[in-house]
Amino acid sequence: MFRVYVVLGLVLIAGLLVTQPQLPQALFADGTLFSETDAPLPELVTGTELIFLGDVMLGRNVERLSNRHGSAYPWSRIPPFGERSIVVANFEAAVPEIHQPTPDYTFAFSVHPDLLSPMRAAGVTHLSLANNHSYDFGSTGYSHTVRTLRETGFITWGDQTEHASSSVRFVSINDTTVALIALYALDRFPSEAALDSIFKEASLAETQVVFVHWGPEYQLTPSANQRTAASRLVAQGADLIVGHHPHVVQSIELVDGVPVFYSLGNFIFDQYFSSEVQTGLLLRVAFSDDTDMTVMLQPVESHSKLSAPALLSETAKNTFLETLAARSDPGIHEMIRSGTIR
Repeated sequence: MFRVYVVLGLVLIAGLLVTQPQLPQALFADGTLFSETDAPLPELVTGTELIFLGDVMLGRNVERLSNRHGSAYPWSRIPPFGERSIVVANFEAAVPEIHQPTPDYTFAFSVHPDLLSPMRAAGVTHLSLANNHSYDFGSTGYSHTVRTLRETGFITWGDQTEHASSSVRFVSINDTTVALIALYALDRFPSEAALDSIFKEASLAETQVVFVHWGPEYQLTPSANQRTAASRLVAQGADLIVGHHPHVVQSIELVDGVPVFYSLGNFIFDQYFSSEVQTGLLLRVAFSDDTDMTVMLQPVESHSKLSAPALLSETAKNTFLETLAARSDPGIHEMIRSGTIR
């Protein structure tokens, strides 16, 4: 306990602490568990709303479009997020030490550092690196990605390993402490020992939200493996599961009362071969005083302007939600159609 107070005192002297809700005393101000070998990361972020985006990839043709139209081009049609919104995305790329534009039809995604600040200016705060592209340039590229993103002002977490210390970050939404758990489950699922360790850390929060990379590409419904994995995560204590990787919006289910969004699809990407890969889902999550959760569904499209998503019109939104409800859990059809899951 004494060591925790010493660390927090040093952080306070450095002027890094801000007024925030009381956290469990076993946590750093940044929301990570205390360790003598850990270096403090940015402080815990507090906000009034939690927003989830799908896959964000700023290389390849997205880079060319940004060079042509300005570095903020991919974010130009999204209404500003609230000043106190915590915005989470899957960063589907790397930022290597030496950037070379990614050629078409290749899949080692390199992002130019100049494209990072517009993403931060757009309001994105947290980037998951628990995906199959964060190591596109090896462990050195991964380390450089983490360092560059943090220097730009992002909180990053997650990788392709089972390390609990990099899998959990804490945020506070209207005085509800939320554990954000970044998991990689594409070609393997974390072991029971790893899950136990991760959820033990996450249990310090009132609510556990899993942000997971999994599932077959371009399939509108989840695989049997995704469903099995979702059941295991709910059994561990997940209160909400949000998936990414399939590049299309997959169906929504309740698993023992827990909403599972199997895939949010693409948010910013350079896939244009179908309407499904150019349609994504943005989630806005709010908590009431008793930690009850409300999830609002806001579909986006990049058909009308490549790699620059915009909210669907009201008519198009209703049509999309009707179609999504038809392939989702019958028990929540009406809530999906209404665009709000409680």
